[in-house]
Amino acid sequence: MEKDKKIAKLQKIIEEQNSRIEDDMVEIARWKNLYFTEKDRRYGRKSENSAIPNSIQHSLFDEIENTVEGDTEISDPTFNSKDENQKKTIIKTHSRILAKRASLTLPSNSPVVDIYHEAKKTNCDACGAKLSEIGEFIEDKVTFVPSRYVIVRHHRKQQRCLNCLPPVGVNEIITSAMDNNLLVGTICEPSLLSYIIVHKMQFGLPLYRLEQKLVFPNKQKISRKLMSAWSITTYNKLKGLEAAFERNINKAAMINIDETSLINIHSDKKSKVLLKYEKEILQIQENGVKQKIPDEDIISMIKEKQEEYQKESHNAMNCFMIVKSATNKDCSRGLVVYKYAEHRTNEYLENFIGDYKGVLQSDGLAGYANAAKNKSFTHLNCLLHSRRPAKDILRNSPNNKIAKELVDLYNDIFKSEKDLRNEFKAGKYNAEEYVKIRFEELEPRFDKLHSWLLEKKKSLILSPSMKKAINYPLKRWPSLVEFMNYSFADSQNNEAERRIKSFILGRKAFLFSNTVLGANASAFYYSLVESCKALEIDPFVYITHVLLNAGSAQTDEQWDSFLPFRVDLSETKVYLEKIDAATGNPERTEPYILRGKKKR
Repeated sequence: MEKDKKIAKLQKIIEEQNSRIEDDMVEIARWKNLYFTEKDRRYGRKSENSAIPNSIQHSLFDEIENTVEGDTEISDPTFNSKDENQKKTIIKTHSRILAKRASLTLPSNSPVVDIYHEAKKTNCDACGAKLSEIGEFIEDKVTFVPSRYVIVRHHRKQQRCLNCLPPVGVNEIITSAMDNNLLVGTICEPSLLSYIIVHKMQFGLPLYRLEQKLVFPNKQKISRKLMSAWSITTYNKLKGLEAAFERNINKAAMINIDETSLINIHSDKKSKVLLKYEKEILQIQENGVKQKIPDEDIISMIKEKQEEYQKESHNAMNCFMIVKSATNKDCSRGLVVYKYAEHRTNEYLENFIGDYKGVLQSDGLAGYANAAKNKSFTHLNCLLHSRRPAKDILRNSPNNKIAKELVDLYNDIFKSEKDLRNEFKAGKYNAEEYVKIRFEELEPRFDKLHSWLLEKKKSLILSPSMKKAINYPLKRWPSLVEFMNYSFADSQNNEAERRIKSFILGRKAFLFSNTVLGANASAFYYSLVESCKALEIDPFVYITHVLLNAGSAQTDEQWDSFLPFRVDLSETKVYLEKIDAATGNPERTEPYILRGKKKR
């Protein structure tokens, strides 16, 4: 009898266990579905570029960022990509069309604005006599004022010394040069390149769309290859301004930092698979004295591994765009700097941060916390990122009471902080009072949150997702509450998130970068545009000013004078107003023919 009771009891336990296992299997299946759905959303195929190098897909989206690195002379390629009159030359294994001087023929009634330049030389270099004006040199450039093109006609004085004869072979006529204009020798007016940069970086319009937008009479177009050449070659001339941005952002009281992934078709980065395999080959060569591997075998081994590398990296976001956004002690916004990076390893991030000694706020990427151990900056983590795992649980399981409790604790902190910050911005407190009052209000709430996390960690058997929601803030606790000591800081990294969002929206349009140089140029132009937006400056006016005047800048001090918060844009605004007011010449019958500088 006792034996039968024990058997019945054990059978009941087994049935309960089987029922629990079935429930668990259903729950596991649900979580597997959520996991694969999220994995596909984050890491699934997002790009339309092809694994086949010369496929049609590449020609559809290629922004043509290829240009000679370090080439500082701008020459205008032809406007029309196909021209029967162009010559061909055979270059070993392929043929290409030789670029000729760019020309553009515009109607006689085209709107024209005249810009007069004063002569910079007054005396002859040879004898010191005063130069006499003998005429003028006229150079025509083209720009687009929204919805219409305008010819900008530059009048530059021509002079000659009447007191002496020039040496044989020397041109006796001196033409006033536009020394400060970065686009000398092209038909591109600085305001046109500014228009192209702003429309791509601020409004997310890729070059192939701009090519369709910037159309002249007789279906003449500015090719995206030409736009890319102007942009990248000008970027090479503005490296000093890029360095000035880096120098000055490191003076900010606080930097918000974030990063996003980026496809670079011709990145120098190698995958972990290829790096590991090449390392193995080197070790075999170093240690395999008795068994030396022939070079041809090594090459074939690398080729085999290359296929594995391509499979690994194909359609993967293999590189990164990092953004730094500055905040000053008075809570005003500062510069915004974008940087293209092929890695975000601990070592790279540490070098990227450099000698910065202020407050740096990031998301939960461990590289920044590791860098803080070896550097002098104060590291803050983002409380929004800390709340995110709990929000994800609540999104998929709205009735999860534990997750709801946790989210409510976070929301209480956010609401209290927002109310206090609004009062601070309204001038109710000074900086010291704000720090003190915020500490008094938020510290009890943070203590309550911390106690709750510790209690749940000890008392409950948690699912993996809930473990993450609890362990994430506990591991980062000091850096999550440190912001209360600084009046210019808050609990969230939203400033960097907003800045990186601008790039993400643009990336949806142009999909990828083609070269390392193109990615660096994009990062620089994003820095110009987003810095202007942060400082409430018109990006179009500012970039036009830089392109018009930065040609003679050499020293750090001169480049620093072109930072957005230091420039005087009043003359540039007058210049643009003059262009906007351009009208056609009713007496002219001949068309305007604009030609760029011939490449030597």
